[in-house]
Formats: sequence, structure tokens, C-alpha cells
Amino acid sequence: MCKTDDLTVKYRPEIDGLRAFAVLPVILFHAGFPLFSGGYIGVDVFFVISGYLITQLIAEDLEGNRFSLLRFYSRRGRRILPALLFVSLACLPVAWLLLPPVEMLNFSKSILALLSFSSNIFFWQETGYFNAANQIKPLFHTWSLAVEEQFYLLYPIIIIGLWWRLRKQIPYIFLIVAIFSILLAEWGSRNSPFANYYLLPTRMWELLTGALCYFYIVKSNSSFSWLTNSLVSFIGFCMILCGIFLFDSSTPFPSFYALIPTFGAALVIVTAVNGTPVNLLLRKRVFVWLGVISYSAYLWHQPLYAFFYRPEYKFYSVPFQILLVFATFLLSALTWRFVEKPFGNSGSLSHMKVAISLFSVFLILLLFAVLGFRGDGFVSRYAPGFHQENVLAQMNDPSFVAKRSKGLKNKSFDEIDEKKKLLVVGDSYAQDMINVFFESSLKDKYQISFQHIPGVCGAVWIDGEVSDYVPREYEVIC
Repeated sequence: MCKTDDLTVKYRPEIDGLRAFAVLPVILFHAGFPLFSGGYIGVDVFFVISGYLITQLIAEDLEGNRFSLLRFYSRRGRRILPALLFVSLACLPVAWLLLPPVEMLNFSKSILALLSFSSNIFFWQETGYFNAANQIKPLFHTWSLAVEEQFYLLYPIIIIGLWWRLRKQIPYIFLIVAIFSILLAEWGSRNSPFANYYLLPTRMWELLTGALCYFYIVKSNSSFSWLTNSLVSFIGFCMILCGIFLFDSSTPFPSFYALIPTFGAALVIVTAVNGTPVNLLLRKRVFVWLGVISYSAYLWHQPLYAFFYRPEYKFYSVPFQILLVFATFLLSALTWRFVEKPFGNSGSLSHMKVAISLFSVFLILLLFAVLGFRGDGFVSRYAPGFHQENVLAQMNDPSFVAKRSKGLKNKSFDEIDEKKKLLVVGDSYAQDMINVFFESSLKDKYQISFQHIPGVCGAVWIDGEVSDYVPREYEVIC
């Protein structure tokens, strides 16, 4: 997730520790560990942390009459862009080697969305968050960065506009906006869940919750006892854990359910002061270190899983899951040391060197994305006869897979034909399964029939036996 310029504000190591408890669940959730079924709420914890720290940064600069909008955006760029562009650049050769044209076309579009700070809008228009297809999209996770980037573009301008005339009313204004935002999120979870998940208006309340934490800490004259702070921060920490372990893909989100981890993070920020058990836990060196590299860890985890953690790979296993988690943190540590740290430190590299480096990588990514988009996912990489007609048909016709399965619906088997009988049962997931058999030329080895049953994730029988080709996200029903 996006980082704040911690060196210019009062440093709280427990905030980095909280970052660790935000990024770890996200990584383990996407790695496929069932225990972390609600690990996606780590993003919401990140939003609260970002809202708190960015408000602290802006408010303290305004208080000291040293705030500069240009300087603010420059610092945001130095913190966010180097690691983001570097990881995106590292994805290009791997994508070229591994991604088929349809996926490469989507990857090229996602780069264009990333470069225009609109990834959340792009993925909103494509699919829901918990769709299995998202597992193989290398830049899918950048939707949350786009939410923060859009917030960063607007937020300082709004604060400046309110600061000199309505400074004392800012917390109340933010509270009102946050209430409207959470009400919109609750409505959206029932009526427009995809837009609700991805777009800033229904996520803004989480960022503003962090902002309100800052105003409460600075303006509040009340001082809680050690026992009260310990109890409240422990409750807040448990609320985060409840979201991680009790939520799952069926939980409407964000909605009123999101109040649990979001308010939990807010309680930790406000009351996990020095000496409390939660503070002592979050200040542990391992958690602070994980928090420091959490941004790079968030950037790396999705490309690694998308490229190498695919159902069709035979080496898919729990040990391989663990290996990818370790690889994520290894690459994150290296990226923090050699990219984040030097580019983020104004004393290491001049503004000119930073600008030239970032602009160069930006142009490379832009050129690759445009060529991939115009070249139908670099379909020319393959020989002319390599299913090119089918690939192009899929690109130009969203209902291509549905039409293919429709021709096999309730088809009778030919008892005289010596080919094995293959019965596919399920909904749109099962239709995708049929497409796998077609694209892998297995259609020449089997008689295929399709039975449509809504709500069934996908089941495949081959002459009475469950097929070995069923990916892990398909529920096998015998």
C-alpha cells in the first residue's frame, strides 16, 4: 500500500507494526490459506493508517506555515512511484514468456490503467473482487493503490480550502462525509457490489476514519488511564483479528461489516500508547521490520501468485505456497533497500535523477502496454496456426465461451464412439472449464457434454471418475 513520509512526522514504530498485521493477512489470503479467509480486510487497515499519517503530515506542515502542494505531490511521487514502477517493469519479461494473448491483452490494459491512476475503475468494469480469474492478473492488487492515489490528489486541496476559515470544524465535516460514505457503502453492498468494492466514494470513510484519529489525538484533552488504553487497544486489535479469521468471500464488503476491522484499527492507533500490551507487541522488531517493507511486499505478492501460483501448474502445492510467501518477503526486502529507500530519501538522489529514472520507466511501460493493446496481446508471438482464430474470437466476443458451451448443452454421448465420455456440470465456471479442454486440444480425445446448474462451481466426470484437470478453485461434487 501507499506509504507516507514518516521521516517528517512524529514516528510511531507501533504504526509500522500495525502495517505488518495489515499486509500479512492480505498475502496469506491471496496465497490461498483457508484460515485467512478474511485477510482482504488488511487493505482496510492500510486505508485507516494512510488517512491518519497523511493528515498528520499535511496538518503539521500547515501549522508550521511550510505546506507546499507541489512539495507534497513530489514527496508522494518519491514514496509511491519508484517501487510501483520497478515491480511493474519486472513483470514485463515474465508476462512475455508466460501469458497467453488473452491474458497479455488484459495485462497491457491494466498497465495503462496503472499509469493513469485508474486501476480501480478498470478492474471494477471487469469483474468482482473474489472472482477466481483475478488470481492470474499480475497487477490486480493496484486497484487499492489507485483509490489512495485519487484520495491523495483531492485531499490536500480540500484541507487547504477548509484550513484557514473552518479549521475547528474540519473534524465535524469529515465525520459527516464519512457517515455518508459508509451509508453509501452499505447501500452499494446490496445494490452495486462491484462498484462498491473498488471506488473511492465507498472507501473514503475508511481513510477519513484515520484522519479523525489524528484530530482526536491532537485536539482531545482527555487522558485515559493505562488500564483503559490497554483494554481499548486490545479490543481494537481483536476486532482486526475477527475480520481476518471470520470474514470470507460471502461477507458483503465494504458495508457495515467493514466497521469492525476499520474501527479496530482506529482504536489501536488512538489507544495503543507506550506501555500497553498491544503497543509492546506491535513494537517487536520483527513486526516493525515487516511494516517497513510492507509496501514492497504488497506490490510483489500479487505478480508472484499470478505468474507462478496457477491451477494448471503441476507443482502447485502447500510447500510451493509457502515458498512464494518467502519469495515475496525476500524481494520486498531487496526492493526496499535498493529502490524505496534511496528514491524516498531526498538526500540520496537528486530530484533530476529521480525524475529522469521514473519518466524512463514510465515510457517503457507505456510503450509495452500500447503495443500489447494494439497487437491483441502480442498474439504474433505464436505461430499462425496456434489457436489464433479462437484467441481473437474471445477477444472480440465476450460471449465466446458461453456460445462454445451452449453447443454442448445436454448433448447425448455416442456409445459407439471409443473416445472417453466427459460430462461437465456447473455454471459459468464450468463453461470456463470447457474452454480449457478446447484450448488444450483435449476436445479431440473426449466426447464432451455440458449440463448447466446455476450455483455449482464446477464438476467434471470422465467415464465415471473425477477429472484430474479440475483446478483448485473448482468445487468437485461427486
